[in-house]
Amino acid sequence: MKHKGTTLRLAMVGLAAAAAVVLPATGAQAAVTGCTKWYPSEGSFSVNCSATSGDGFRAKVKCYSVSSDSYTWKYGPWRYGTAQTSTAYCATGTYAAEGTVQTTA
Repeated sequence: MKHKGTTLRLAMVGLAAAAAVVLPATGAQAAVTGCTKWYPSEGSFSVNCSATSGDGFRAKVKCYSVSSDSYTWKYGPWRYGTAQTSTAYCATGTYAAEGTVQTTA
């Protein structure tokens, strides 16, 4: 014979499982798409993307300094809208080692 507490717990677990099926969690929609990435020079990195829903993106580049054997991150300007380009520039005497896209979403 089951106790009232056990029955209640089983009912709550069943409701939670049903809610998970009926109400799935919504993930973030990709609002920045179609990105093209390139290095216009040894000291810069560019991205061209399309952004929707007010979201934005910018170029992010990891710059390497031979003289100090260290890395620093530099960022391009934020861009919003379609077919926009953002370029991040390394300081003089440093080189673009790795580039990526940073988004607001």
